Parts: sequence; C-alpha cells; structure tokens
Amino acid sequence: MANEVSGLEAHIGYWLRFVSNSVSQAFARRLVAVSKLVERLVEKKLVRRDAADDDGRSQRVALTGAGRRVVPKLAALADENDEEFFAALGKTESEVLRALMKKLVRANGLHTKPTE
Repeated sequence: MANEVSGLEAHIGYWLRFVSNSVSQAFARRLVAVSKLVERLVEKKLVRRDAADDDGRSQRVALTGAGRRVVPKLAALADENDEEFFAALGKTESEVLRALMKKLVRANGLHTKPTE
C-alpha cells in the first residue's frame, strides 16, 4: 500500500508564502520597480550608490539625510498596505497572527530579515 502524499495546500508554509507574496506585491504596486526606484532616488539625492565589491558588479545603496526624512512617508504607505490587506482580520486576530509569527521566528532561531 503506497503512502498518500499530502497536497500542496495542506501545508501551512504554502499559505504563509501565498499571503507573504501577495502583501509584498501589493506594496510593490504602491512603489515602482526597484532598479527604477533606486535611479530616481539617486537623481533626487535621497540615496547614494557605492560599489560593494572590488569588481563593481554589485552596489550598496545607502540613504542620504534627505532620504532618511522620507522614511516616515514610506512607513505610512506600508501601514496603509497592511491595513488594507489584513482588513478581513479584526484587531484581536491580527494580534494573534503577529504573535504566532513571532513565536515561530523565535522557535526556529530566525535572524535574517526578509528582503524579497
């Protein structure tokens, strides 16, 4: 008798990734493509670009003073995005979800911040 394999949708990780990708895409739609965004930010002197290694293939992007002053506006957009996306959850459900995600991060010793 063969062991039955669970379907993709039976996995919590599938649903976490589904929601995570959707939230990220909704936020990205509020902005623009990253490379275009960085170029515009450089032109506006909100960030500076430096070579991150000796061969110049990768770059480091850092906020300027003017860029740091824009951060609260971006944070407000992120807040709006969360409010809209998670509106189906009440305050208590949102707090429980946040607490569960934090518990999983701690329990699994996760330290690297998500960047994608």
